[in-house]
Amino acid sequence: MAKKKQSIPPEDKEEKALEEKIKKMLDPREPDAPKIEVVEDALEDDGDMGLPTKIEIKEDGIKETAKATKTEEPRSAPEVNSKKIKITHHDEDEDIQVPEIKDEIEEKGLAEVDESSEPEDDVSQENAEDIEDIAALKEKDLVEDVSEDSPNDEDIEGVSSEEIEDIETSEEDSIPEKSDRSLDEAVDDIAKAESDKLLEEDDDKIAQASAEKKPSLKSRFASFFKSWWRNKPARYLTILALLLGIAAVAIIPNSRYFLLNTFGVRSAASIKIIDESTLQPLKNVTIEINGVEALTNKEGVAVLENIRLGRTNLKIQKRAFRVIEKDMTVGWGSNPLSDEQLTPVGTQYSFVVVDFVSEKPVQGVEVINGDASALSNEKGEIKLTLDMPEDVFEVQIFGDGYRVENLEINADELKTYDVQLAPEKKHVYMSRRNGTFDVYAAYADGKDEKLLLAGTGSERDDIALIPHPSRPIAALVSTRSGSRNSDGYQLSSLTVIDVENPDEPKTVIESERIQVIGWQNERLIFVQIKSGTSAVNPERHQLKTYNIEQNTTAEIANANYFNDVMLANGLLLYAPSSAYAKTPSGLFRINPDGSDKQVVHAEEVWSMFRSSYDNVTFTTGKDWFDFNIDSKYTDQLQGQPTEFKSRVYVSSPDGSNSLWVDQRDGKGTVLSYSLNESAEKTVVERGGLQLPVGWLNNTTIVFRVKTESEIADYVVNIDGGEPKKLADVTNAAGLDRWYYY
Repeated sequence: MAKKKQSIPPEDKEEKALEEKIKKMLDPREPDAPKIEVVEDALEDDGDMGLPTKIEIKEDGIKETAKATKTEEPRSAPEVNSKKIKITHHDEDEDIQVPEIKDEIEEKGLAEVDESSEPEDDVSQENAEDIEDIAALKEKDLVEDVSEDSPNDEDIEGVSSEEIEDIETSEEDSIPEKSDRSLDEAVDDIAKAESDKLLEEDDDKIAQASAEKKPSLKSRFASFFKSWWRNKPARYLTILALLLGIAAVAIIPNSRYFLLNTFGVRSAASIKIIDESTLQPLKNVTIEINGVEALTNKEGVAVLENIRLGRTNLKIQKRAFRVIEKDMTVGWGSNPLSDEQLTPVGTQYSFVVVDFVSEKPVQGVEVINGDASALSNEKGEIKLTLDMPEDVFEVQIFGDGYRVENLEINADELKTYDVQLAPEKKHVYMSRRNGTFDVYAAYADGKDEKLLLAGTGSERDDIALIPHPSRPIAALVSTRSGSRNSDGYQLSSLTVIDVENPDEPKTVIESERIQVIGWQNERLIFVQIKSGTSAVNPERHQLKTYNIEQNTTAEIANANYFNDVMLANGLLLYAPSSAYAKTPSGLFRINPDGSDKQVVHAEEVWSMFRSSYDNVTFTTGKDWFDFNIDSKYTDQLQGQPTEFKSRVYVSSPDGSNSLWVDQRDGKGTVLSYSLNESAEKTVVERGGLQLPVGWLNNTTIVFRVKTESEIADYVVNIDGGEPKKLADVTNAAGLDRWYYY
């Protein structure tokens, strides 16, 4: 049976009385205190502010209802473990649902809390009756919905705790009064005003903090990255997009090239152009790829850099040749393109080039007219293609190690021009054709002979002339100065002659005696005797070098005299005598610049013989040893060597071959030792052939022949052909083995 509820008048006095009555009822010290039984009941949260609680008290047949509210901190919804409290007063039951005052009730001993009861999800029958009664009252406009009267966060913000407590204790569940609405409106106004004020203060503080310190770009980026990384969907989507982009770049060429070009990636390409008529490389051909141009070199190769990637056009053009245009794709990397052949459309002029000495074809010789050029093939054939040449024009013919040839061509004469090429280096020799010891220079074919240094008439016949193996320079040792020492002995002078500028010879030193050991790059190595020095002086002989580039001399070693000195494989070997020596004697090895001095043998060495290109045989007077120049390995021999000849090796300009002269079957024999093959071959045999020998280029050599009928210098090619006489000469010494004096 549903219990009827008595409406409470809205006056403030009555509200206060009801509040006091409830407190009194709950006070266990009162004699008429009701019996309270707590039963667990689940109540729904009414929002952020707490839970409404319904207290029903029946006394003298009248049931009174009040609303109690537990207020929580703003914006924090508490977890509720509510209990249903039954209050028995005057043998009648009253229900109170108070979720948050359970502990207080237990402390005061007002009721026994049943913890074993489970929260009820459904509304009890008694509560349902109450709800029906309230709904009926609502229809009569006597009460309002409890949830509408419950304060929310906005209602209590800015209101003091005392005000909130007064409001909570004065609120009732069943029948809202006019005073309740007035109080709610007042609270709302106060809360709104306080909230607006607090918000304004917060905004001012935030604006002031922002104005004082703005976050740096680095901190903003770090904050963005952290936010992005913590956001899994955004992170995964970004990674997926990157992977898809990479896949698109890798799979789709246009996308790949567009992206790479956007990021500034550039590529390169190389190509070789060949003359279709001769199958020889073409020089100065213009290659254009995607706006980038380059010219081919002597080998017909052009390299283009900084090219945009992707589909583009290749254009090849050269005057007097048909233009080539084709589509191509520039990929990432070096892009080596296939060789292209150009078809000549102009007028062609033919040449055949051969070596003057051997009369064999020379490959790789270039004929040039302006920007037009062509190369010789293995047969020495050249076809030069010109576009509308002049009636008479000149061409220049260049070959590695050969003299430049200039030819005048008649445009109407379409014949084959035969050209003989002579070595570019002139041969330097001595001649007395005018009665004095004069120094001359001429090409191998005898052309352009010039007097370099005229004799003075003071020269003795012990003259030495040693040309540089690769440079147009020669060293002359003679008494041409006419100087004498205090005893009236003629002094020798060391003079360096520049073949291309002979008017300024350089006198390096004057001494009683000078012997040239050889050339090593820019250094001339020699031994001199100090002029006027006593024969017992421990420094009477000096081993020195002269630097032709720096015009300086340097002493390598000194001794009373040297038992032997040799230049072998670019290294100096010397054996000072023990006579009047201040330092230990022996065999030493050193670089021509004076560095890396090493002791080969600690005993005094009396003489040395170069037995091969890599080995030297030396003796200490009683024992013989073999010494490997490069490895520094020394091995004692069992007895004397079979022969006591010392070879004088003269290396080619490129160092690939070295010459030496031997006497075989009554004839002089020039042999060439190949460093690459470690093998020797005979170049020429001739009666009267002797030292000196030398090089004009890497294949052409000069040798001397002295017989009763002539003293002359001849030229020959190491690859074959007959020797040709260059000039009659006076027999001046050259590089020879060391002699003691």
